[in-house]
Amino acid sequence: MKILYIDIADSIDSIRIAERVIFDKELQNLGYEIKFLLKKSNKAANNFYTYPSNFLSRFSINIPLFLSLKKILLGEKFDLIVSRNYSSISFIPMLICQIKQIRFGYIKAFPLSEFFDFQSRNANDLFHKLLYRFRYYSNSFFETIIFKKANFIITRSDAFKEYLIKVYRISSQKIISIPMGFDFSNNKIKAFENDKVNQNTNAFRYSLLYFGSIEKIRNINFLLEIFEKTRLSLPEVNLTIIGGNISETTNIKAEVKKMNLEKSIKILENKPRDELFELIRNSRITISAIPPYSFYIVSSPTKVLESLGLGVPVVANEEILDQKMVVEKSQGGILVKYDTQEFAKAIINLLKHDIEHTSQMGVLGANYIKEERSYNSLALKLDKFLRIKIDER
Repeated sequence: MKILYIDIADSIDSIRIAERVIFDKELQNLGYEIKFLLKKSNKAANNFYTYPSNFLSRFSINIPLFLSLKKILLGEKFDLIVSRNYSSISFIPMLICQIKQIRFGYIKAFPLSEFFDFQSRNANDLFHKLLYRFRYYSNSFFETIIFKKANFIITRSDAFKEYLIKVYRISSQKIISIPMGFDFSNNKIKAFENDKVNQNTNAFRYSLLYFGSIEKIRNINFLLEIFEKTRLSLPEVNLTIIGGNISETTNIKAEVKKMNLEKSIKILENKPRDELFELIRNSRITISAIPPYSFYIVSSPTKVLESLGLGVPVVANEEILDQKMVVEKSQGGILVKYDTQEFAKAIINLLKHDIEHTSQMGVLGANYIKEERSYNSLALKLDKFLRIKIDER
């Protein structure tokens, strides 16, 4: 089966981890031929097609993408065309697929319209309020058409699938949920099996880690309050925060300084995945505190999967439905309400247990992720679904 995958990323390495591993590795291992159409940039592009990135490419009537796709289809035939998450790169391919009778799939990885609506309602100035309102109406309009015309939709969680069925009245047979997973075939992960972490130090015993987005919307002050309350009972505790760019980390460092916590909190910018995995393994507990906004509630949090996949237990809030399901089924962590006191209490209880207790939780988490959320198993699930869709008339 031959698939053309379309994304706003400007290189294969920049594609989000779930799609990159599934389309660039796992499906190809199953015999698929995958070609990529990505945004043109100054990066070398000898292993994928590109479309020009300019002002016109930001809109759903994406003329630069249309011209690039038209040229590609003159020279190659595809069984499926799949695009990810943006109406600006999906509407035109969907129309072309309708005309040429090619199966079209839409990866709905995140509720963008709901996110734009939230940003519009919470904007601090009129310009951004109107900008996000325009993006909300535009994206909603074109996505409604895409949902109706697409041959299939891939979404990020069962909760998101049910939401789309209810709100957009989409047939359940048309949608499959492929959540975030973990890539156990990564060479670095394999190397970890023979490289044990030294757990016999106070630095490890009292180590906490948060990794992921540190944008304003993620409310990192909430995390700092959790740490403050934890520290009242366990002064030895230390926290590492990893994420964001230099501007974002500078703002958080200023907040930490105000709270006189510089000696207990380390803040690092985004790290390459191999470095990040090393830092996760050297932490006793990770924290996944995600604000329970509607667009996050139906998401599939990558960081919980990566923490459990590496055998590190997590304290997470129960409002995020996929996160809740993973932690409950795996028994690899503790679920609490999105409340600083609840988080602190759970963290204190875990840190006061002996290390063997949290290590066993980590083992349970890793075993569950291997069985249920490896990208290999998710690709097999998608393969079965795609073969049904390609045979439909």
